[in-house]
Amino acid sequence: MLHQQGAQGRSLSCLRGLTVATLALLLAACGFQLRGSYQVPEALDPVEVRGPVSPLTQELVLALRSSDVQVVSDPKLARAVIRVLNEVFDRRVLSVDGTGKVVEFELTYRVVFDVVDPQGQPMMPRENLLMTRTHTNPDVETLGKREEELLIRSDMQRDLAERILSRIWAELG
Repeated sequence: MLHQQGAQGRSLSCLRGLTVATLALLLAACGFQLRGSYQVPEALDPVEVRGPVSPLTQELVLALRSSDVQVVSDPKLARAVIRVLNEVFDRRVLSVDGTGKVVEFELTYRVVFDVVDPQGQPMMPRENLLMTRTHTNPDVETLGKREEELLIRSDMQRDLAERILSRIWAELG
């Protein structure tokens, strides 16, 4: 009986391994990539990221490096320059309750960017991206609401960095 359970355990383990390998093969065959991993156009490696020192530009550099792109600070060494021309974060009141207390905010993050060669000639025209999120502000746990908004803002910056790269890959790839 004990010998039979050991054989069944090994065959189940083998079957699980085969299933995982098959799923990995199917995902690779359909072009699936992990979030934040991109096929980089040759024209963008190495690249310089130019713009205000901000969490968004830092996220952009991190996303490029995670895709094995060499990020340089000297434009003479770059094949391309990603320029973050403007970024604006804003929040506005969406709704209030009967007492005038804010119940819901709309958070918006707008970024303007383009891609040029080291001589400043356009490789990709200027583009605007806008991201919007809503943020509720209930009466409970008011101390954590500011931290929650900062987390949402951080997520928006990460998502916008990935959108910027996705747009660049679509245009230049």
